[in-house]
Amino acid sequence: MADDGEIVRKRTVEAGVTFVRDAGITDAGVRDAVANGLIPGPALQVCVVALGATGGHGDGFLAGPGYECPVDYSLPDYPGRPPYLVDGPEEIRKAVRTVLRSGADWIKLLATGGVLSAGDGEFEPELTDEEIAVAIAEAARRRKPVMVHALGGTAIASAVTAGARSIEHGVFLTECDAALMAARGCALVPTLAIYNRLAEQARAGTLTGLRASRALEVGQHLGESVAIARAAGVTIALGSDFGHRSDHGSNLEEIALLHNAGLTLEEALLAATRTGAELCGVGHRLGRLEPGYEFDAVLLDSDPSDLQTYTSGTSVAGVFKRGVAVVRQPRLELSRRCCGTGWAGRV
Repeated sequence: MADDGEIVRKRTVEAGVTFVRDAGITDAGVRDAVANGLIPGPALQVCVVALGATGGHGDGFLAGPGYECPVDYSLPDYPGRPPYLVDGPEEIRKAVRTVLRSGADWIKLLATGGVLSAGDGEFEPELTDEEIAVAIAEAARRRKPVMVHALGGTAIASAVTAGARSIEHGVFLTECDAALMAARGCALVPTLAIYNRLAEQARAGTLTGLRASRALEVGQHLGESVAIARAAGVTIALGSDFGHRSDHGSNLEEIALLHNAGLTLEEALLAATRTGAELCGVGHRLGRLEPGYEFDAVLLDSDPSDLQTYTSGTSVAGVFKRGVAVVRQPRLELSRRCCGTGWAGRV
């Protein structure tokens, strides 16, 4: 029987996503198992754990039993998991070193609160400027990039000034933030689908209390950051941030949402392909359909200029990952049988 993780990975790659920068809890062992063909899924870069402050966005502490747990309530602990709660420059320096020792490709910082934070705060900074700067400097010493969860406020400028490679979410991005990001070469990864879903849940009453209030506030500003970033010349890469395993496989919805937020359809498609590959440092071999590049491709049975192609969940008819057909398009399979030829393999 397949576990939840395998189902999620399989859904993702079959939806046409062949490369993922995992910003959550996936460890290096899963990344390596996919790379070695032991389990299905998209190729991965991982951060292993996200680093945040005690009582902050990443802290899911269960006060009743006094049980330590990350906010996503994944496995409470496992042998070798690095620390994910850090307080003060020296703690965060050691945590970065420990995460990188665990095989991480990226360091992930939780610089502000989020919609689903357990506390009663809004979106204020939860890491100090010094903590952010130390973490980014320590990662840079090991030639590793840093992604920073920040919805808005001073944390964005602090992270960009310190050398963050990307800002995740950036819902309340300002024109000043965007100008700084453009000047420093820092990308924005908006992750619009999750906030759209949370706002819908708040309006339906399935999300309540402070989380509902935050969701509604974010929903009122959804997509504004994309237009601001585009106007300033900020690099925009597509990303997803799902709240439940059943959401996986709907990743292409982000293309339509980016277009609705102000990107041309061509720009949204580039955000999902070439730009994303360049952000992850693999743009020299992935993200383009050109000679010399590894062949990752999605075959659609619908008009790519129709936004429903990306939201229907039924338009992906074939997927190639590194030249291998992960989802075999029936017409191509028929052609292969009639012609007696094998799959081309790596291109």
